[in-house]
Amino acid sequence: MPYHHHGINTTFTGAYNEYFSEATAVATVVYLMMASSLIHNILRDATVIAENVSGTPGLCRSVSEGGNGFDYCLAMAIPNKWIDYLKNKKDDDWSMKEITWSLTNRGYPEKCTAYAESHDQTIVEGGEGYLNFMGNECGHPERIDFPREGNEWSYDKCRRQWILGNTDHLRYKFRNAFDPAMRLLDEEFSSLSSSKQIFHSANEEDKIIVFERGELAIWVRCHLYRANVGPHICEFSCDFID
Repeated sequence: MPYHHHGINTTFTGAYNEYFSEATAVATVVYLMMASSLIHNILRDATVIAENVSGTPGLCRSVSEGGNGFDYCLAMAIPNKWIDYLKNKKDDDWSMKEITWSLTNRGYPEKCTAYAESHDQTIVEGGEGYLNFMGNECGHPERIDFPREGNEWSYDKCRRQWILGNTDHLRYKFRNAFDPAMRLLDEEFSSLSSSKQIFHSANEEDKIIVFERGELAIWVRCHLYRANVGPHICEFSCDFID
């Protein structure tokens, strides 16, 4: 984190004075700019991803624009939102507007990769990137934990049960099919790389989020009981994906 306080006892709300002040570690910022420039000059096809929980503006803008020169950053506030919802809210209390805000709260046109849960047990997708940690193609129920002193050198969690995704009577097969379907969808429509990203509505009563991404218009339904609820009026020509 490029600040002298290292983010300790600090809350970032999005105000620019929180990012650009006497607390900014200028030498660190210059180093990041030089490092990203060097990488891109030597390896033209390199992709440089920043992991920064503060959401520093300009992190993924080019050095020529005064940015830090990263290609993508991890949207680290998103997993915190999902964890909060899963632990503290009933399904009926999920706010579509709050979820949408958390998913889209980033500087345009800076690219990000959104993810959920932790680094070693995660389904990672969203933003302008799609990333999946080993084993979560089928939604593996356990974390990966390599032998170490903290777990008494146990091999118990040092595994991935690939058979789960191929077992017909288990629901892991649906997640196992979803992952390649998402990748094929992007190969056909290039939605993730598209600059066309338009949010249309977040309906709290019907628990529906509607947005456009590239050539696609997508609606997401999170309602527990209204299984057949859908958009009744469409103001733009599109194909909906349920």
